[in-house]
Amino acid sequence: MEILSGKKNRAGQLLRILGEHLPPDVFRHLGPKDTSKLLESFHKTGKLEAKQERELLGSFLQGLSSLPKEGIDGDTLALIQELESILKEDIASEPDWLGELKNYKKTELSRIVAGENSDRIALVFCYADPETSARVLEEFPEETQEEILLSIKNLDLASAGLTDSLERFLRFKREVLKSPGTSSSPTQDRTGKRAAELLGKLDPQDSQKLFSRIREKSHSFAENINKHFFRMEDLMDLGRESLNRFLGEIHPIVTATAFKGTEPETKQVLLERLDPSLASSIRLEEDSMGPVSLAEIETAQNGILEIFKDSVESGRIKFRRKN
Repeated sequence: MEILSGKKNRAGQLLRILGEHLPPDVFRHLGPKDTSKLLESFHKTGKLEAKQERELLGSFLQGLSSLPKEGIDGDTLALIQELESILKEDIASEPDWLGELKNYKKTELSRIVAGENSDRIALVFCYADPETSARVLEEFPEETQEEILLSIKNLDLASAGLTDSLERFLRFKREVLKSPGTSSSPTQDRTGKRAAELLGKLDPQDSQKLFSRIREKSHSFAENINKHFFRMEDLMDLGRESLNRFLGEIHPIVTATAFKGTEPETKQVLLERLDPSLASSIRLEEDSMGPVSLAEIETAQNGILEIFKDSVESGRIKFRRKN
């Protein structure tokens, strides 16, 4: 147990990470006394940030690898190899988000901060190129500019948790903005949403005829209705295979963010109908998130529903609302 006890509650943190993957033999080997200490340490810990988790796993791997080769059993060797592959995969697949942020042009940075609150914008500006940030700042009203600048005063830029939160936000934004035609800011006009809800209750043929007449009289209002015509609840009307195929093409961080603003019953039904591996990926992303803004939730939902609308209109997905 010396490997696990170098830092306060480190054993408990590892138990929180490895949890269900630890074989029962571990607890039999420790015995009641040490197991009790381990569980006590576990209850003193909280959820780790992604970066802290990687660092702890890396340190744990280093400790395992330092054992004499002749003293390593097959299970331990397999654990070492698995940890190595996980850490290598993380390093290979995870870009330098903060480094990328410094290279964003004005248009890209504007899309990233659109619809966000002053605290979030201030944090982004602190890590982006100062000249580009200043040009984007000029786009905001004077009152908002003041709020953003005052928010900088309260930021702890040395906080690992803050930078980890920013990296997750940038990863989410990049994924959701990949969707063609997806706006970076939430739709502000709610009248189109109400009209879309009413049309959605009608017979599909009557609804389409009525929508066509609306488009002839007001193309802009028809476009606004079109943005809102589908809802997250509509995904429940898809067959299991279609649902898995559709959400399987969307990054789990986008789906997890959208689910933050979805009715609990809807989210539960959708997760239960997904393949276990996909549902697990979405839950892991949701569990690792900090507070999520309404703008992020609406951006994620609008992105998913825009892709859904395109899929239905192109015939890739067969859809008819059941109620």
